Amino acid sequence: MGVKLTREQGRLLYLIHLLTRTDSEDEVVWVKDLPLKALLYQGIIHGIFDWDYAPQSVLFHGRRKFINVTQEGEDDINDLREIGFVDKLRLSTSEHTHINAYRLSEKGLEAVEAITEDDQDAVEELIICPKCKKTRDVFVEATEAYFFCKSCNKKTPIDLLGIEDVPYITEPFMPRIALLEEVVRHGD
Repeated sequence: MGVKLTREQGRLLYLIHLLTRTDSEDEVVWVKDLPLKALLYQGIIHGIFDWDYAPQSVLFHGRRKFINVTQEGEDDINDLREIGFVDKLRLSTSEHTHINAYRLSEKGLEAVEAITEDDQDAVEELIICPKCKKTRDVFVEATEAYFFCKSCNKKTPIDLLGIEDVPYITEPFMPRIALLEEVVRHGD
């Protein structure tokens, strides 16, 4: 193949593979941007992806909201697109805004075969229902994001909108040059 993926890129590729499919020209399934963001966040929380996340203002069901977003995950999606493993589709909504959706390209489908079994298991653990072992759907609604298992009829929240308060302490920073200039001005 020639392209060496990082562990996170491989897992991301496999995640998109599990969420999308191309059965025929008539049956093509894409994963939308917000559910993918929710899964990436949940994957970070569960140690599947080694990325950071931070609050980011996004258009969320017609309103601006802060959600937890991983810039490293977004960058890896773009890297996978650049090397031709992931296709992106831009869609218009009924509110006249745009959203993105993703799926694997033919080249990406070939690359999935090289993903290790350990990485596949880690990703499957994220989207498989722990009770019935079937794949859960991901929904992102105006007030919440969650997994939903049709077989168990169970809804499991994803805290995508839960922005953490992080305390921090600041101290003034005075560069040495500024101190020297102050000393020269006052003649001390």
